[in-house]
Amino acid sequence: TQEDGWIAAMDLMEQAFGGVDILVNNAGFYVPDIAFEDMSIDLWRRHFAVNADGCFLGCKHAILRMKGHGGGAIVNIGSGMSITANPLGAAYCGSKAAVLMTTRTAAASAGRYNIRVNAVLPGAVNTVMLMGNTGASDDPAAYLHQMAAYSPMNRLATPEDIAHGVLMMSDPASNAITGVFLPVDCGN
Repeated sequence: TQEDGWIAAMDLMEQAFGGVDILVNNAGFYVPDIAFEDMSIDLWRRHFAVNADGCFLGCKHAILRMKGHGGGAIVNIGSGMSITANPLGAAYCGSKAAVLMTTRTAAASAGRYNIRVNAVLPGAVNTVMLMGNTGASDDPAAYLHQMAAYSPMNRLATPEDIAHGVLMMSDPASNAITGVFLPVDCGN
């Protein structure tokens, strides 16, 4: 969320590796189970600071560096909740929806520099963030089974599934793909 941190990170990448070829904006923040009308403005803003502002800053500073190096690829991590309304996750949904338009506008801006900008939209994945949706009395295995049952494939995506989507979007062989959103969600 801090622009000076992004500048320092890009400086470090240039010093250590000669520049940045690929950036994956993967930071995410989610506090679940808050009704829309009960959301505090401070918590709303924290979701947007991490999820939307962080993505914007990463794109901005990667584009500034990549355009002088002949191009690159940026992959933003959105969410299935970028395109699905969850009444108990309004700040997360809104901030991740902002990631999608940031992706599209960054792609439109950076294309002339041979920089591609895309987004991967994970569905439910067995992570600490997903398990944060359970209560102390919930059975974790039952919760994971319930989440998997929502999928036409009757399973959750894995971190490796998400990584494959990111690799596809960042691969130079995908050089004609920019400004798109790739759901990696087992069909949800």
